[in-house]
Amino acid sequence: MYTHLFFDVDDTLLDFKAGEHYSLSALFQSLALGPFDEVFATYRTINRALWDASERGEIGVEDLMNARFTELLAAFHLTGDGSKIDEQFRANLAADDFSMPGARELLADLHHDYTIAIATNGIATTQEARLRRADMWSYIDASFVSNEIGVQKPDVRFFEAMLTLPRFSKATSLMIGDSLTSDMEGARRFGMPRCWYNPERKPLPTLPIDYIIYDFDDLRRLLQWQQPTRVALTNDSQTLYFVGEGPLPTPTQDLHETAEKMRKAGYLATTLEEATITLSTLPQSVK
Repeated sequence: MYTHLFFDVDDTLLDFKAGEHYSLSALFQSLALGPFDEVFATYRTINRALWDASERGEIGVEDLMNARFTELLAAFHLTGDGSKIDEQFRANLAADDFSMPGARELLADLHHDYTIAIATNGIATTQEARLRRADMWSYIDASFVSNEIGVQKPDVRFFEAMLTLPRFSKATSLMIGDSLTSDMEGARRFGMPRCWYNPERKPLPTLPIDYIIYDFDDLRRLLQWQQPTRVALTNDSQTLYFVGEGPLPTPTQDLHETAEKMRKAGYLATTLEEATITLSTLPQSVK
């Protein structure tokens, strides 16, 4: 069904939150900034605002990385070279293996059968160093990184760079990532199937997404499907959508109980409002 798999890096293949905490702890100590929680909250506000602006196309990724620590130092009435501090921050990110559980094994299992690429906002040298440290780089056939392309996800021009890959087809390519605003929205604009990695089980978005996975076993399962069935599970007030292969469970009168049975049967949630089969959880007397 798919031949090309495009993986986001941060919080998909690599645990960015763990790496960020490690890196910032070392930086704040060297800069005599503290207490950590207060400084981190200020940094996070600055960093999030800059990334949001970058996703809107208002600032480039390299300008972002020059600005965030400059703004942090200014917030605490300090001076220094923000770009040099950022370089150290990114070097610290590659100082240890911060891979997501099972990510390395996943790529090792898939790389013989698929073209595997990374599609990430960031600095190419930094992402490569981090993936090498996590022993994943040898499984990656191509990389698409915003500072080399010149625009960031969700800009459709980022995804258009994928057209250079041999045997690339939108229909047989899948974008896998944790971000709704960059990974999923960008792939939607480009017209590529999308798979939202949602290990925290956040509420379903309104954005149309082909597959919603909670772990990498879910991804392995969907890659094995040949002719998946799309199912609408409905009651008198709500409809949930699923996709998968295999026997369907018998619905109960409780929508969410039946939804859990669907997951246990190997079906994945989707927000595409398409169905070839409808299951109702309404009692027979009110159907």
